[in-house]
Amino acid sequence: MDENVSEVLWEFLRENCLPRQCDVVYGDDDNLFEAGIIDSAGVLAFVAFIEGVYGLSIPDEDLLPENFKSVATATRYIGARRRAGSGAAVSEPPHA
Repeated sequence: MDENVSEVLWEFLRENCLPRQCDVVYGDDDNLFEAGIIDSAGVLAFVAFIEGVYGLSIPDEDLLPENFKSVATATRYIGARRRAGSGAAVSEPPHA
């Protein structure tokens, strides 16, 4: 997994989605929805952040929970998008 991408995503989540005094330590594989870190509105901000930072255009057909449910899945998705080129949808969701 690209550690730098993971770190950048966690920085965004800590700054924008977690309470300031959060003592819980989350891992890259933790489900962001189940943990209450992001919700349906939060995922849109998360995706917009990813698009801005990584210069991607994420098509609607890729806005699936399996692509953004954890930092690990989002990191893999970003890698797949970079390899495929920003304009094309990722036909198969990236899996571990």
